[in-house]
Parts: sequence; C-alpha cells; structure tokens
Amino acid sequence: MDARWRGEVVLALQCLSWIAAVLVAVPAAAHVAGITQTDVLISGQQAWIVYTVPADSLEELLPTPDRGRGPVAPGQFVGDVLGAFTVHNGDRTCHLRPWRLEEPTVARTYRYTLVANCERPLIAFRLAYHLFVDDWPGHENFLYLRAGELRETHTLSRRRQTVEIHLEEPTVAEPAVGPGGLGAATPLATPPSRSFLGLGFRHIFGGLDHVLFILALLLATRGLGRLCLLITAFTVGHAVTLALSGLSLISVNPRFVESAIAFSLVFVALENLWQVRSGTGTERPKATHRIPLVFFFGLAHGLGFSEVLRDLGLSAQALVLPLLMFNLGIELGQLVIVMIAIPGLALAWRFVPRRKGVAVLSVVTALAGAFWFVERAFLGQLT
Repeated sequence: MDARWRGEVVLALQCLSWIAAVLVAVPAAAHVAGITQTDVLISGQQAWIVYTVPADSLEELLPTPDRGRGPVAPGQFVGDVLGAFTVHNGDRTCHLRPWRLEEPTVARTYRYTLVANCERPLIAFRLAYHLFVDDWPGHENFLYLRAGELRETHTLSRRRQTVEIHLEEPTVAEPAVGPGGLGAATPLATPPSRSFLGLGFRHIFGGLDHVLFILALLLATRGLGRLCLLITAFTVGHAVTLALSGLSLISVNPRFVESAIAFSLVFVALENLWQVRSGTGTERPKATHRIPLVFFFGLAHGLGFSEVLRDLGLSAQALVLPLLMFNLGIELGQLVIVMIAIPGLALAWRFVPRRKGVAVLSVVTALAGAFWFVERAFLGQLT
C-alpha cells in the first residue's frame, strides 16, 4: 500500500468505533412525521376529540422487531390513543371512550374519534396530551378547539402539553358528526402555516442523512461560485419533488426513497475519495457532471422531506401555503449548515492536511450511507 495512504487508513479505522456508536444511537432516518392533529368540539357535557395521526407514527409504538413488517392495523392502537389524552372539567376527570376509527382516502393517515363524558356541563375545560412528546423532542400536535362561538388554536409539544379554557356559560349541545360538527363530513382545520417554517427548519437537522449529504458536497468543492451551483441544483431538485409529492401529484414507495437517499451519501463520498486518490482532493474545475447528479439526488431528498406533509392528510388546497413555509424552513436550515460548515472546514484544514481530512470524512460518510442503505433496502427499517 502507498505510504501516503497508510495514515488515512489508520485514521479512518480509528473512527470506526465512533461511527458504530453513532449509527446505533441515531436512527437510520428521521423522516417519521413529527406532527399530529387534534380537533376538539365542546358540546354541553361532552368533549368530542378527533385525533389525526400518520400510520408511520403509530408504527413507532410497536416493539422494534415488529416495525417495518407490513401495514399496521390501526385498531390495535386504540388503547394508545385513549391514553394520549386526559380531559378534566374543573377538578373532575372526564371519562374518555372511543367512538369511531376512520381510514380516509389519503394513504397511511388515520383518524380516531373519541368522546369525553364529563357528567356536568363543561365550564373549566383542561386537556393534556401525552403521546409521542416524551420520545420525539420535535413532535408537535396542532390542536383546534371549538366551544360555541369560541375558536382557539394551540400547538402542543414537550414544552407545553396542556390546554385550558374557562367558559362563562355552558355550550349548547350540538351534533358531533355531520354539518357543523366533527368527523368525516367536516374537513379538519388546516394547521397554521407559520408552524411549518420551524418544522422544516428542524426537520433537516433531524435528518442526519440530509446533513451528511450537504457536508459531503462541501468537502471536495472549492470556490464560492461552484458551491452555489451545487447547492442550487440540490435545492431545486428537492423543491420540485417536495411540491409534487406534498400535493399528492406523485407517489413513490418510501422504502425506495430512503434507500436512494442513503445511496446518494455513498456515491458522493466515493467520488470525493476518487478525487483524493487522483491527487487533487477537490473537484476538477471543468467537471460538470456533478451538477445534474446533485439535482437527481435532490429529487430523492425532496421525496423524503414530503413525507411529513403527506401524512397529515390535508387537501391540496390547504397544503399550498404550509408547503411553501415548510420548504422555506428547509432552505434556512440548509443555509445554516453551510454557513457553519464552511468556516469550520476552513479552520480544520489549518491543522489537518485537506486531502487527509477529505479522505477521512468521506470514509465516515460512505460507511454511514452504506449502513443505512442496507438497513433500508434489505431490512426494511425506515425509522
């Protein structure tokens, strides 16, 4: 073996234990939808609750060996959904029971209708939400509450799990389903668009594969103009499929999408290593093949981003503004990654030879991508 490669190989091997620990600790993908929705109607002595949740999220409630083994049966999670809420009327706990389970036309999204019987007219209403918030730090539940003429919107998360309202007088009992009520005959409320800005920003940081892909592009790219071209190609690519998939104009098997994202890491990392082996350690100035490749990989990443929006089960009309805000949040997160990585890498190259640093970091990226590719393509684990 060439002596100049021995140092790189030894250093790369030293990183393997760290890589293994990271891959065990960090899920192979962070694309399980981090949002659910709750619509509440206070009607006399009862509170009707419609809980909308993606099947991907329900699958997280299964034991790890049972995940990814086919479609989930939403009926088996009724107990979990009942345990997701606690309803009080003053100091009295209301009795919560299931009413109906819907399987709407939008794939992989389910609606559980619950009814809380409070024995007395609801005046001091308090609802606590428990599901997913302890396991997913970024999970949010958009809650829409209606009581007579009162309309309120709340976002529940790990930081805030309780909603309280005090009514001046009891509400008149009204139908829980059909016109004016909740359920299949009435479209659910649209989540506030501004919430999707932060959701998109957090989503790209929650997806380690997306972050590694951007860093892999930066490693062997010199020149601000060249970098802007590559980032623009990636941005346009994922924006196209994010819009098409988010609006349900196209649909691709999530297993294929996640496997393609993992493969993109392996490909870009190996190309970086090839450039190091050729003696440059950076892109050749006239190498234009990477721009269409990055655009193509951006298409795959956009399909991964879109899963969060698709799983909400909103109509295409209701998704337009949230889609724009979600994409803007992703772009802001991507910009932050680039702004941190560029000076960070420039500082690192002062202490470590650039070629050696590119080689080691590319090996790390390639190994991570290969691990995730096998896990997603052959083991069917998408979480």
